[in-house]
Amino acid sequence: MKPTDIATPAEWQNIQSLFSAITGLTSVTFDIDGNPVSPADFQNEFCRVFKSSPEGAKLCRESHMNIAQEAMVTKKPLIGRCKAGLIKVVVPIFYNGEIIGFTGGCGVYHKDFGLDIVSLIEAGALAGIEAEKVRELAETIRGIDKETIDEEIKILQTKVEAIVKRHQI
Repeated sequence: MKPTDIATPAEWQNIQSLFSAITGLTSVTFDIDGNPVSPADFQNEFCRVFKSSPEGAKLCRESHMNIAQEAMVTKKPLIGRCKAGLIKVVVPIFYNGEIIGFTGGCGVYHKDFGLDIVSLIEAGALAGIEAEKVRELAETIRGIDKETIDEEIKILQTKVEAIVKRHQI
């Protein structure tokens, strides 16, 4: 079973778009193997440029798979950080008690801690982006507070549960 067995890519995209608009996260839905089921709607230019390089895309995938593996164990939504020091959120998609994929997003910083420009520059270098360009692209990255992200994760979970329930009827 895959997320696309219970909703179309367009339906997943609609949920992602709402989540992105409120949080500033680049939201994507993935199957259990880490393959996107709908396109990402990039919310900042750093992540768009970073992921457009093969090394950047590889680092993004590794970050996703690491936090997704942790979520497979905890069976709960998780907030982590990517190689660039930005927030990464995964929300498991359950069907009949089994995780069939994840939705969530990445690409914002925690307002209480500020933007980790050192990690951004280091990650950018791995993706072939010069430090000055990273600083310029960093201006497009939004911050978010813990209360907002926690609240939006609950809303995202509710939307996912509604899709699953609709399919099970």
